[in-house]
Amino acid sequence: MDFIVGRTKEKNALFGFYNKAKNGRGQLVLISGEAGVGKTALVEETLAHSGLKIITARCNDAGNSPYAPITVILRNCIRESGDKKIDCGHLTKYLPYILPELGEMNEEVDAETLKETITSAFFNIAGKETTAIFIDDIHWADNATMDFLTHISDHLSSKKLIIVCTYRSDEITRDHRIKKFKSDLRRRRKLNEVVIEPLTLENTHSLIAKLIEAEPAKNLTEKIFEITQGFPLFIEELIDSFILNDSQDKNGEDVSLKKDVEVRIPENIKDAVLNHLAFLSDEARNKLEICAVAGLEFNPSLIIKISGDEKGIDELITRNILKEINSETIIFRHSLIREAVNSQIIWSKRKLLHKQIAEHLSCINTSPDLIAEHWLAANENEYARKEFVRSAEASCKVYAYSDAAKSLNKALELWVEGKNEKNKMGMLLLYAQCSQLSGNLNESIKALKEIIENNSARVDAINIAEAYRMLANVYALTGSGDLSVDSRLKAAEIFYSTGMIADSASELLIASGRYVAFLKLDLAYETSIKSSRQAREAKRLDIETQALALSGNILAMKGKFEEGKNVVQDALSIALKNNLSDAASIIYRRLASSLEYASDYSSAKDAYFSAYNFCVTEGQNVSAQICLGCMSYTLFQTGEWKKSLEICEEVINNKHTPEGSLIIGYSAKGAIYALRGEIKKASKNLHRSIELSRKLNIIVVELFGLWGLALLCEYDSDVSQAAQYYESMMKLWEKTEDKHDIIIILIWASYFYSENLFKQELTKCTEALSSITSTTGNPEALAGLAFALGENSMLNNKFFQAVDQYKQAVLHLEKIKIPILQMLINYRLGIAHMKNGDELNARKILFEANNVSKNLGTRPFSVKIEKQLSLLGIKSEESRKEDSEERAAMAGLTRRQSEILELVAKGLTNKEIADKLFLSPRTVDMHVSNILERLNCRTRIEAINKARELKLV
Repeated sequence: MDFIVGRTKEKNALFGFYNKAKNGRGQLVLISGEAGVGKTALVEETLAHSGLKIITARCNDAGNSPYAPITVILRNCIRESGDKKIDCGHLTKYLPYILPELGEMNEEVDAETLKETITSAFFNIAGKETTAIFIDDIHWADNATMDFLTHISDHLSSKKLIIVCTYRSDEITRDHRIKKFKSDLRRRRKLNEVVIEPLTLENTHSLIAKLIEAEPAKNLTEKIFEITQGFPLFIEELIDSFILNDSQDKNGEDVSLKKDVEVRIPENIKDAVLNHLAFLSDEARNKLEICAVAGLEFNPSLIIKISGDEKGIDELITRNILKEINSETIIFRHSLIREAVNSQIIWSKRKLLHKQIAEHLSCINTSPDLIAEHWLAANENEYARKEFVRSAEASCKVYAYSDAAKSLNKALELWVEGKNEKNKMGMLLLYAQCSQLSGNLNESIKALKEIIENNSARVDAINIAEAYRMLANVYALTGSGDLSVDSRLKAAEIFYSTGMIADSASELLIASGRYVAFLKLDLAYETSIKSSRQAREAKRLDIETQALALSGNILAMKGKFEEGKNVVQDALSIALKNNLSDAASIIYRRLASSLEYASDYSSAKDAYFSAYNFCVTEGQNVSAQICLGCMSYTLFQTGEWKKSLEICEEVINNKHTPEGSLIIGYSAKGAIYALRGEIKKASKNLHRSIELSRKLNIIVVELFGLWGLALLCEYDSDVSQAAQYYESMMKLWEKTEDKHDIIIILIWASYFYSENLFKQELTKCTEALSSITSTTGNPEALAGLAFALGENSMLNNKFFQAVDQYKQAVLHLEKIKIPILQMLINYRLGIAHMKNGDELNARKILFEANNVSKNLGTRPFSVKIEKQLSLLGIKSEESRKEDSEERAAMAGLTRRQSEILELVAKGLTNKEIADKLFLSPRTVDMHVSNILERLNCRTRIEAINKARELKLV
């Protein structure tokens, strides 16, 4: 610690992090500062006095293969332990993917499992001993390493492991990967950074004193500080120059510059380094040039091989220009020293050295990216291009797609125009794929367009079709839905023309599904039929049955429920008969969806459950999550909100859930929370669902999300903003051919427009519901139309007509049972009765609405209903006292018991009452038993007769 001066604050911060790690609270810590400011020295000195086990790796400015510093760390551990293995439990079998020397890569692995394997390896090498992993110069690190560091930052908080990384702040451009890395850490609340600033004048004085082992004169300190601006490396190099030049003059106890010696003062670090190197022997200077070309870190055997002997290497180490890490590794004391030396090597010699190094590295099978950089610097472009391609292929094997894309980009830049264009198109396709997988969608689109527009590629139509297919996927990811479908259709056309009919049918099937998402049902149906026809031609029964089922589903969406359901059931029978499990799992969902579009939510729920069980049995994890996502919406409609929320959580948190189902989970959660008045939860989930639905162009979910936001505005009495949301919904829907998903929104909009006297808008809602009803005859749409007509009557003060219309709406809903709509319609029917002066019926209906509201937990609506009941002189809270006036009037029965008694009198069974009131049969059984006891009756008939005598029914 004696050599580091003026870093008290920074030392304390680092020791604070080290102590936390000792206590099992590990972290990832960044050390930043400009080149030469002393980052590495500070970390090394503090770690040396920390009492921690230390493992070090450094990144190079060229030729970093994926996970380069990670492999160095793991190999160092293996070397030091002598174990020749790292125990990662069941994940050990995946280590050969990054350490091939550990054995064959026999097991398939995905990117996340590979990260988990490396994480497990890190924790294993730390063991019980608190460990510090130091990665120097991560501004040069590969993308795979940066992604891994982000990943492991989430898992350190309970470990005795600290990872310390340095980076040059002066090298960070606007689009540098460090920016994203820090942003990801900040978002996770894992960003710990210590910024190293240059030394002050006072600390510069102290450093000079330590270097010359004497007290420097004031003029010497000020001169050096003026030149170096307090950068320790620059100060060290200047002092070395003075000492080597014998330019110092001891005057008493102070040391200053000799007055009679002309000393050339370097103007920058580079000049200071070169001054220092001027005193090297010829052998050492020659070796140093080879080292500088080789890189920041190298094997001494490479230098000996190129130069022919080892003379001068020891001198470079003694002079503190190089540092020996172990028998196989030597590094430059600082990267700036290497840069200064490299800049002075004449071009022809540097080119020759790069060539010799590339040839040597090629013989010892080192990383292809490093070989490629040396061939490139040697101006051997063809060799470099081949190695960049090899590097990309190696990167793809470990899912380092960003690094692979970087290597492929360099290879493509070196491609000779007009030479082997077919291979070039293949490389462009791979580059587009790697760019897509690494999230660089614009680059992927550019590459794919180049393939499509390349005239010489026209001879290979399949390449063009593949490019269109991939372009469709990328456009979908960017939210360009129309462009995605257009590309998909072009791919299908080319595939068909080249005889790849099954591929064409598959593309048409996907395009039809996208049309469904846009609610362009005519185009969707036409495309699904074409897909089915081509699949039959190609003898691909799996595609044919899926296309057939989709066409049936679309028919149901268009209002042809029976016909559509029959088509889907036929497709399912064929798939099951022929053991097409993948197809069957999808067709099961189509059947459930068709039932849902007929508003048969109870049957749809059962069908989704069957589909889910089938998918789980068949190991179709993704399909299983899609089934659950769809089921969450159906459960919303059937009023089983607790179960719906549980499923939404499962869908959102399951790694197998695709984005299209993820947004249903967010949407259903948001709608339930909105209706319950849980504003913060609702807003978070609704905005997320809208964001994703717009990205994926899934209009149904966007409509549902906007409705939820409108509800929140209504609670906040922001009528203007709510009206804007409803207007946006109407405009969005008018661009579609949807005849079902909009119904519940139109019903609620009718209520909103009536309440707020928007007569013209209410008329538009009524017309829309009328149009849907005339096309489909859907009972939900019939209930909606009757409700909208009731709202028109209310707006025009025709309350008797309103009662009749609302009653019609209630009758239609009896067939399909949607609690949230039954609550709304009964609430409005109760008010209509009040307007007519019929308080008895108003009270009964409002009680029923309030019971449903309380079962659903829609507190904002319960408040509205209870306000209306209070106008009828009824307290919102029911009296618990049996002799209270209210209870006495009902023969001691509670409100719920009175309600159930009335349904018993109508001849309903306990199960039918349970279904009507959304209660469990067991709860109804208990209430009926209590009613009989309260009325002192033995049978239901006896209780009904007594209730009539008492005028309770």
